[in-house]
Amino acid sequence: MIKSISIFSAIFIFGWASVGVAQTYKYTGWQKGPWQKESSKSRMTMYLNDEVKSGIDGIRIDTVVDLPVEHVFPIIVDPKRAASYSFIREFKILEKNPDGTGYLYQRLRATGVDDRDFTVFLRQIVPKVVGKGSYGWLWQQANEKGPKPRKGVVRAKIVSGSYILTPVGSDGKKTRVSYRLWFDPNSWIPDFVINLTARSGAFETVKRLRKDAALKKKAMDQAAKEKLPAQKIK
Repeated sequence: MIKSISIFSAIFIFGWASVGVAQTYKYTGWQKGPWQKESSKSRMTMYLNDEVKSGIDGIRIDTVVDLPVEHVFPIIVDPKRAASYSFIREFKILEKNPDGTGYLYQRLRATGVDDRDFTVFLRQIVPKVVGKGSYGWLWQQANEKGPKPRKGVVRAKIVSGSYILTPVGSDGKKTRVSYRLWFDPNSWIPDFVINLTARSGAFETVKRLRKDAALKKKAMDQAAKEKLPAQKIK
């Protein structure tokens, strides 16, 4: 049963890669909390918001990565990275605007249950001066902007979340990542099972971001060394 909801692992490794319900749940407020600490592992801390108007909790995971924020943000919004997961059957950019907004449609493969799909409105937040503020990547359900429902594909009931990236450290060369997700796949599976699976998937999502950031930093450090005179490299 847990594997059947493996879609959570990818839900919002976003990149460019019913509406009445969405309006009822007032997406803009839930990310403010209240947040209660749930658990920590591998330098990641999870918080839950169980006061949302659904049996599915809002999730927040905070971590710090050893890479400047302006280099972490491109990892998150890389469309090839976002579309690379095996459980993404369809990944369609429906609209991409110069102001950093747009619409994205995804259909996710799920073992043992029908595929899930949804369309979201995406919005980027970029500081006016590089390194002098937070970056953001927010999404909110907008199924009315996507394709019509199809037989054999279940439309997700609640889709909302964000990445907030903030410079930290004395020199601002590290990034605090705050990943937030509220996703209800609209399933007969009990809420407590979906909550457990969503938490596990959220941890995996941030874990992959940490890994990708570490690989990018290693590559950047190596490139910097190669530009030094041979006698300076140790």
